[in-house]
Amino acid sequence: MAQIFPSDIETVESDRFENDEIATLIGLRDGLPEYYLVYHSVHWSKSDPKWTAFGEVDFVVVNEAGEILVIEQKNGPMHETDQGLEKHYNGGNKKLVFSQVQRNLDNLRNKFKKQNPQSPSLSLDYLIYCPDYRVIDVNAAGVDMVRTVDAQSRSTLADRVVQLLTRNKDANDILRRELHNFLLSSFRVAPDINAYKSKQQTVYRRLLDGLSEVIESLEFVPYRLRVIGTAGSGKTQVTLRFCERALAAGKKPLLLCFNRRLADKFKAQAVDGVTVNTYHGFCREMAELCGIELDFKKADEPGFWRGIQDELLAATHTGLPKFDCLVIDEGQDFKADWYEMVSFFLDEDATQLWLEDPLQKLRHTDPVDLPEFVTYRETSNFRTPASIAAFIKGTLETDFSQRNAMSGLGVGLHEYENPVDIQKVLNERANDLVKQGFDPTDIAIISVRGMGSTSLDALAQVGKWKVRRFSGKYDANDQQVYTDGDINFDSIYRYKGEQAPVVILVDLDERLDHNDWNTGVLYCAMTRATVRLELVVKKDCPWIETFRENLDDD
Repeated sequence: MAQIFPSDIETVESDRFENDEIATLIGLRDGLPEYYLVYHSVHWSKSDPKWTAFGEVDFVVVNEAGEILVIEQKNGPMHETDQGLEKHYNGGNKKLVFSQVQRNLDNLRNKFKKQNPQSPSLSLDYLIYCPDYRVIDVNAAGVDMVRTVDAQSRSTLADRVVQLLTRNKDANDILRRELHNFLLSSFRVAPDINAYKSKQQTVYRRLLDGLSEVIESLEFVPYRLRVIGTAGSGKTQVTLRFCERALAAGKKPLLLCFNRRLADKFKAQAVDGVTVNTYHGFCREMAELCGIELDFKKADEPGFWRGIQDELLAATHTGLPKFDCLVIDEGQDFKADWYEMVSFFLDEDATQLWLEDPLQKLRHTDPVDLPEFVTYRETSNFRTPASIAAFIKGTLETDFSQRNAMSGLGVGLHEYENPVDIQKVLNERANDLVKQGFDPTDIAIISVRGMGSTSLDALAQVGKWKVRRFSGKYDANDQQVYTDGDINFDSIYRYKGEQAPVVILVDLDERLDHNDWNTGVLYCAMTRATVRLELVVKKDCPWIETFRENLDDD
């Protein structure tokens, strides 16, 4: 069995989007003897003061003596011409495969010589692999069948490699070491961010179906189910599908959410007929139906909402609606007296679904006693990729089953000392992320404090991009009004239930004590990231050593 680089085949299989290349990599690994080294997705670059060109070598195989065989894989149909095999691309572009291979070989040879001037010139050969196309005219000009493996001979690929790159017992360990460092380090392998985001979302959505299917298969009477699910387990999808099924069964579902932002999101996604609101929004709506006058100038006074609850519980208004299906989202932040009030608007045999994650508790509330509920626990996190999940587990010492096979793009730690420097750090991070291929709208800057206490209360622009944030105003349809901008900025207390490819956490400063409460806040905030997590941390933050210790040094 040959050695392959990168060696983590599970990560390679999940992150690469060309499954045919993965199959080739596995075939080379299993089919070649142990003294061959196989490098995959090796990129070369060449530049001079006037221009820069980039290209890709699919596979590089190295023997004991440091001799190299480059494999160029071309999937799909090919065209035979007088000049050789030709590949047609979208947009009408045509490329001769042999010419492309020769350019890659020349650039590979030249760049190695430039970086290793004392080393001998590379010994290079090539092989063209067309697993989906059978060469018809084996005598055609430009088609060297000794160096071509087509669909008919694809099972002999490893044998052909050994034939062209024979075993050379005159081992050259120095050259092999130089080649190893060169192939791993000198080429910059930049991920295709758009492809990665698309793949991450596809994987996440596919995995989410599991929890919904479990919930839908449960049968008991009365149907009162408490789902304790970790972040990224699919509770949001379960919520919407449960309401849709209830509506299809002729029921009248009521869905209550943690905050206004999440309620607006559910309203946009839910089918007509599902009543969606926050708890306080629902109280307000029912109070208005009862003719109860509300003076929101006193909303911050102690007992304001308790008084409205008492009036609603005493109401005898015959026109009040009754619901026969209740869904509570983020139940860990729901209060017992809230549930008592909501129950007043339920039919006696109403189906009820309660979803919660005690690890994401953002309100100082006691757990609600639900003695008549059946409990189902789900510890699988399908949203958070492996590299971010490992950091979360190590940093926060939380236990969950990480089920997303995507590796993610890791965690970045960016330290500052003076509070005035935070804007500079954010500017640099946004510029770098966009250069990598992220869209500004992929980025969410999230404070671990409330918007009333964030150190970035005046944040309006990051880099050259305006910030999108809640203006504190509502339009004529009672919808929240946001400022115009591309990069989102919000508090975790408002952003809970959302996610973004890139999450940049801020307000990680001296006020963030190292305690259980803040562990929950950080857990909730960190699990919003689906591809990349960034931490902007003040050097006197009590968590900074923990963050440093758990960063992946790779």
